[in-house]
Amino acid sequence: MHLFADPRDEQKLYILNVDQFRSRDGGQTFETIDVPYADGHDLGISPEDTRVMIMGTDGGASVTLDEGKNLLHSSKSTDSGNL
Repeated sequence: MHLFADPRDEQKLYILNVDQFRSRDGGQTFETIDVPYADGHDLGISPEDTRVMIMGTDGGASVTLDEGKNLLHSSKSTDSGNL
């Protein structure tokens, strides 16, 4: 399990594992984040605009510019999922 905190919002947390979760209330409740591939390994959150993120999974990398509402996905052919 991997835990990430939003660099600008102390109430926003992300947990990556086989499923991905987000909390907007400091960990009191969590919602599932839909991603193309399970088994999340890493999450980069832009400190300038926290809606911009990149997530590394077994399936490659997913990039979002709107906090996960829309994802751009790079396939596993880049072998980036397990870095």
